[in-house]
Amino acid sequence: MQKTRALYYAPIVVLTSMTLVIGFAAEPFFQFAFTAAEQLLDPSAYIHAVLGGGA
Repeated sequence: MQKTRALYYAPIVVLTSMTLVIGFAAEPFFQFAFTAAEQLLDPSAYIHAVLGGGA
């Protein structure tokens, strides 16, 4: 019975911990999202890396 109860609480604890980490240390997540958005808006670096210097 105790093991099943712990299994029910495990996802709650994990998601709460992740929420707190993202909330208190938001800068790395913001930088990641900002960089991804910049690359989506200007794909020239990706095109250069895939097609090489001749494109």
